[in-house]
Amino acid sequence: MDSEGDKYYVAPEVLNGVYSKAADIFSLGILVLELLTCINLPPSGDSWIALRNGLIDIREFGVQDEHLIHLISSCIHPNPAFRPS
Repeated sequence: MDSEGDKYYVAPEVLNGVYSKAADIFSLGILVLELLTCINLPPSGDSWIALRNGLIDIREFGVQDEHLIHLISSCIHPNPAFRPS
């Protein structure tokens, strides 16, 4: 995985060697979340794991717009099959 992208944006399935467009969509969702909130998301640790397992509510980062919450949440869904294409 060291040569496959940045640990800040890596999709959970990439950790298991599964690479697809859905992994790119996950990374895009993380990037949009960072840009919207002007915060640096964790590069590792419990929060990093929780974010990749869908255990963090996007509202916790200060996002209030329901459309953006839905977009980001769907992009970073833990199951790649449920991410937009």
